[in-house]
Amino acid sequence: VRRLTTIGIVVVAIGFVLLSRVQSLQAFYIAIFIIAVGMSATGGANAATVITHWFRRYRGRALGLMTFGGGMGGLAAIVFAELSSEYGWREARVAVGVVQLVVCVPLALSMRNKPEDMGLPVDGISEEDATAATAGRRPVPTTGLELTGREALRSTLFWKVALTFALSNFATTAIIVHQIPFLVEEVGSSEAFAALSVTIMTAISLAGRLGFGLAADRYSKAGLSAVAMACSAIGLALFSTVHEEWHLIY
Repeated sequence: VRRLTTIGIVVVAIGFVLLSRVQSLQAFYIAIFIIAVGMSATGGANAATVITHWFRRYRGRALGLMTFGGGMGGLAAIVFAELSSEYGWREARVAVGVVQLVVCVPLALSMRNKPEDMGLPVDGISEEDATAATAGRRPVPTTGLELTGREALRSTLFWKVALTFALSNFATTAIIVHQIPFLVEEVGSSEAFAALSVTIMTAISLAGRLGFGLAADRYSKAGLSAVAMACSAIGLALFSTVHEEWHLIY
């Protein structure tokens, strides 16, 4: 995972530098494709795999913190918009690529796939200590079924989960991609206000990421997923009624 993540970050950085130099639509598509390939190698699946190896008792909390970190990136939208306005969009994209190399690559190199690689137990405590610490309280949750890749692909449950989250991500990603153009072109907002709306939306989502992560260690993960997706569906329906900037309040 460490090697894959590091390579992905370098590819993303290269993609942003190429994006800053595009002069045609074809070059734009190529640069975006390179960024997409790199991001697929640095996506949540890698981090979730590492967290699953390292945590058992508080896995939901750890995953919540992981998505919290990813959400913090959305807060940079307003900074990126300001850089683009002040120095130009090409220079702003070069800056993003440099940050990827200077900040993200060292962080990726510090990753360890499993605690066993460092001679540590899962959760940082031995099975005996975990049993003693939880005596008289709720039992430590088990890891559940452990399937190989081929076994997972033959599992109906896997495809149900994959389809559910794929459809959910299709919808929410469409909003993220089109939110700024919609506000600027349809509502008449300034680019700064549109970028600010993305930042505010991301900031609000951070509470949900942490909250659902904490709740996942105590309650049904399927039920929590249903609640989260219901909230997203309601939000998408409300977004379609936005005609003025103040409508974003609800």
